[in-house]
Amino acid sequence: MDLKAKKESLAKQYNDLTKTINKSLEMRSRVLGALEVIKQLIDNCKKCEHECHCSEGGSCTSCECKDCNCKKE
Repeated sequence: MDLKAKKESLAKQYNDLTKTINKSLEMRSRVLGALEVIKQLIDNCKKCEHECHCSEGGSCTSCECKDCNCKKE
C-alpha cells in the first residue's frame, strides 16, 4: 500500500471513529437526561402509611395506587 492510500485509509478510520464517539457521547447525554427526569419523579413521590405512592405534599386522598386501602377510608 502506498503512502497516499495509507493516509486516506487512516483518515477514513479517524473520521469513522470520531462519528462513533460523538454518537456514543450523544447517547450518554440522552441517557443521563432521562435518568435525571426519573430521579426527579422519584423524589417527588413518597409512600403513605399504606405503602402506596402518593404525590408529595398530598394526603392519602391523592394516592396514585389503584388498589390502595386508603382510598376506601
